[in-house]
Amino acid sequence: MNWRSASYLYRAEMTAALRERNILFNTIFMPALLYPILLWVMFNGLIFIQGQTETLISKVHLVGLPEAHQTIASQLEEDTRIQLIDSPLPDIERALSAEDVDAVATFRHLGDTLDDNFAVSIAFDSSREKSALAKSRLSAVLESYRDQWFRDSASDFVSEVEWLDFVVSAENVATGSQMGAMVLGLMLPIYFVLMVAVGCMYPAIDSTAGERERGTWETTLTMATDRLSIVTAKYLYVTTLGFVAGALNLAAMTLTMGSVLRPLLGSDSNAIDFGLPLAAIPLLLLGSILLAASVAAAMMLFAAFARTFKEGQAMVAPIYVAIFLPVLFLTREGLEFTAGLAAIPVVNVAMMVREAIRGSFPVLPIILTMAVQGIMIAGFLRLAAVVLSFEDVVTGSYEGNLFRFFKARILSRSRRRTA
Repeated sequence: MNWRSASYLYRAEMTAALRERNILFNTIFMPALLYPILLWVMFNGLIFIQGQTETLISKVHLVGLPEAHQTIASQLEEDTRIQLIDSPLPDIERALSAEDVDAVATFRHLGDTLDDNFAVSIAFDSSREKSALAKSRLSAVLESYRDQWFRDSASDFVSEVEWLDFVVSAENVATGSQMGAMVLGLMLPIYFVLMVAVGCMYPAIDSTAGERERGTWETTLTMATDRLSIVTAKYLYVTTLGFVAGALNLAAMTLTMGSVLRPLLGSDSNAIDFGLPLAAIPLLLLGSILLAASVAAAMMLFAAFARTFKEGQAMVAPIYVAIFLPVLFLTREGLEFTAGLAAIPVVNVAMMVREAIRGSFPVLPIILTMAVQGIMIAGFLRLAAVVLSFEDVVTGSYEGNLFRFFKARILSRSRRRTA
């Protein structure tokens, strides 16, 4: 391969990309601005919905409330969010279904040593959010009353001083940096993988199927250089844009996460530090390069069989889904970055990024991740070399996709050799 020609073609591809509006939008605008803005809109929308929910009036009905516990009704009436329904309900289930009432509390006396002791069951319709909210509000009032009633009943056996000595307290020993790293570690890997895939997708399709559709692919092949240099330049160009997309997304999400989450977390957010450890930055950049290199190789390999941009989108879409879905399972807290996870492509990079954000650098899983990603990239490039050895694929006259090609050309060839 002529590296001088490859570097020249690479610069030409990058220059053309910077003039392309769609590439700039997918590679720079979306990672740096769009997803932080979308997160801000989403979280503020949640706060707005919660505020609207708080204004809902819960219609509650009490059945068989003991005379000794009429304070419960008084407490419910004092709550402006709760409306007591006094009219009798012949059929509780029908009243709930008709939305005449949101929750019904039925009291029954317990025959034990405490004469005024009682049990209560709450009927509600979990398919209606308003009914579930009414059940939650009613339960809070009943549990608060129950605790106070037990305390008053126990005063005959336990003195006030002894009761006050029984105190349950909790202390969060996590620092602001640890809390911020936990939040970033749960959210950033998902958007990071998503943005690398988005950053690679459009350039991978445009540099292969897009050129065929524009009629410039044949002209490119007639340049005074070998075919491998052309493909290498295109591959490095797609990898670069995927890397830029991933790096920009990590930087943008880190810088904006505090302001995005502050309205949702309230006063607690002031104590949370969403900064990244400086030691994590090289590992994050390495993760961006590894993921971009593997995604670029896979997408270009699939898009190479497309003759139009629309065909390329259809062929690359399964890769996008296959990359993104496994990462969704990494949002579970407590998942450890083991050697087993390090052997799973894409997932290993996401876990490496997550651990780096938290300031953890397990050596063995990181080395295995680099090795697995390197092997996968080498495998894709080797397969690309085999694909490019067929002239009908290069010129775009082959009708089919990678799976059909693999079955018809590579498997059949290996069977003839073994025979």
